[in-house]
Amino acid sequence: MGCDLDNMAILTRCYMVLNRVSEEISDLEDDLVKAGMKKEIYLLKNGEDSLLSLASQIKEAVMGVD
Repeated sequence: MGCDLDNMAILTRCYMVLNRVSEEISDLEDDLVKAGMKKEIYLLKNGEDSLLSLASQIKEAVMGVD
């Protein structure tokens, strides 16, 4: 399953954005811990897990892994 160069560039950018968002989520999680917002931490962590899963799928698509 190959991609042309334009698609690879788009997927690479998506992967990079998702990783940056994941880093921001980690920073937010620290703030939520300090505020004692346990429910919000759980929800945020689930969102981060979904983003990382999507980032992994995009990375596989860029790398051409079937």
